[in-house]
Amino acid sequence: MVRSVSQTAEEPEAAPNAVSRAEWTSAVGTPSCRDRVARRLAAWANSSWAWWGLVDITSDATIELDCLVPRSRWWTIPLVVIVTVILVVAAWFAPPWLNPRLDQYSSGGAQAIPDTAFVATQTKIVIRGTVTISGVTDISGAQPILSWVTHTTDQTQAAQSAWDALAALSCSTDGRTCGPSAVTASPADANALRDDLQTQGWSVPGLALPQRANSGDQLWVVWQVSACPAKGPDGAAWAVIDPQLGVRLRSPLGFTVTQYGAIVVGPFDFGTDWLHDMEVCPV
Repeated sequence: MVRSVSQTAEEPEAAPNAVSRAEWTSAVGTPSCRDRVARRLAAWANSSWAWWGLVDITSDATIELDCLVPRSRWWTIPLVVIVTVILVVAAWFAPPWLNPRLDQYSSGGAQAIPDTAFVATQTKIVIRGTVTISGVTDISGAQPILSWVTHTTDQTQAAQSAWDALAALSCSTDGRTCGPSAVTASPADANALRDDLQTQGWSVPGLALPQRANSGDQLWVVWQVSACPAKGPDGAAWAVIDPQLGVRLRSPLGFTVTQYGAIVVGPFDFGTDWLHDMEVCPV
């Protein structure tokens, strides 16, 4: 007669080679999940009652195998969300703090004092966050000798008025032609130019570089021109944006970088015809 095996049948006699969970744990301590599965299967394979106890043993092995299935913890999803938020925030705020950059300028201008080698450029700063401007690099044919940042409209107007007074022009009625007036200053060097600006009511040292700047501030650079770019074959002096023109920046964390490109107005950005007309370019 064939013996029937089911969950409701009477428990079979314990196999002589079987190892109970209590004996196993007391002998070797609490094993790892993989060890428990390996030993359970080995005990099942070595048991002479394996076939009779197949249902029970398979059930135990299934329970042991369950521990190998990865299970997420309750805190994994909130942790992933928090890490994602931190990465997004870091990606938004990190550039100004670690790698400061100015955006390409949207407005600016240049003025020269006739019969001198001095050209002043003004650039509206566009930046996300705050950065310290440490200086401006030399370019071919011109060197920055004075530079400062104005933060308010009053400061910008005061600097503009002082420069206008030094570069006083006498223009025709239609405004198309202008030339030096009788009161135009003729400073010989940077120190003389600084003194002349101060005489006109503008004090540079208080706002001289290095200077903390925000978007909307104005960067002023006074250039001493030593050579103007050559005119083209057609005799025109086109605008020249020198790739050497760069701005030295420092982030709030102290990281420094020199950024090149069309981010600051240079003395030759509007061509040199007007500089020749005002006798700024050396002969």
